[in-house]
Amino acid sequence: MSPTRRDFLKATAATTVALASTDLRLGAAPQVVSAPAADPLAIELANEALNAARGAGASYADVRIGRYRRQEIQTRERQVAGVSDSESYGIGIRTLINGCWGFAATNQMTKESVRRTALDAAYMSRAARAVQRHRVELAPVKPATGTWMTPIQRDPLEVPLEEKVALLLATNEAALKVNGVRFVTSGLALLRENKTLVTSEGTNVTQTFIRVGPQFSATAVGDADFQSYQEEIAPRGMGWEYIDSLKMPANAERWASLAVEKLKAKSVEAGQWDLILEPTNLWLTIHESIGHATELDRALGQEANYAGTTFAAPPEKMIGQFKYGPAFMNIQADRTQEGSPFQHSGIRSLEFT
Repeated sequence: MSPTRRDFLKATAATTVALASTDLRLGAAPQVVSAPAADPLAIELANEALNAARGAGASYADVRIGRYRRQEIQTRERQVAGVSDSESYGIGIRTLINGCWGFAATNQMTKESVRRTALDAAYMSRAARAVQRHRVELAPVKPATGTWMTPIQRDPLEVPLEEKVALLLATNEAALKVNGVRFVTSGLALLRENKTLVTSEGTNVTQTFIRVGPQFSATAVGDADFQSYQEEIAPRGMGWEYIDSLKMPANAERWASLAVEKLKAKSVEAGQWDLILEPTNLWLTIHESIGHATELDRALGQEANYAGTTFAAPPEKMIGQFKYGPAFMNIQADRTQEGSPFQHSGIRSLEFT
């Protein structure tokens, strides 16, 4: 069993990225909104699934129940272009029978459906024996209980719709004051994920994740040409206080003026040029070329059918000791640090020498 199983039960890594055009610091804000407890119905259904899985011969089983609330608001110039607000939910059940994993899921949240889904997962466990090369052995894990929530001061899903629309329209109005700007769009993408994990070993944890994603773009028109500029406002796992910190109406005029500047910029000529990249671009390069390549499930060959394996496979009986890159490159990664591109990998920190 992968060591990341322990890590999942002990903590959840917060996804953070660098902020552009904001005075908000990376330090965690004091949490005001308390983490919600598990839905009693979710626990009842989870226990029903575990009982069915045990009855079908599972030596281990776990149940994950997810509930997702999504809201998107789009505006253009002085009007609202669209509003969507949706909620979805479902339950996923894993079983381990004779050292083989099985999985099944459903969005029918009834006892009958959950029992049937657990039996489907058990069926998949038995079917997996035909192709299973190595028997799965679980490491002993102390059961975990409790709740956790993204530290937020204000839940963005609970902010009145009128307040959100007013913010976006004020942003657009400020941008339209720039001479030459004809079109402006802004929007918000908000998400609240509530996930409950219950296992046959006694773990019972509920986690609530909050994410916000603002957008802004402006188009300038002039001299038989038009140019657009989209401000790179990073999405973030925070509450409405992040949106407030961006001061979108105050910054919109400056952002929009960049679209006008592009109208006057010279076209790039063909040739050989030096390319200057911002340091933040290196994050993605490291994430894709090193972070993914050193994921433990890839190194163990367990992701071959989805995203491929990796050349950074560890030597036999030396799990965790990867050979990667030339001798002069020293790599250490820490996926627990804010903004780390290694939050999904098995390495701990990153340094180059």
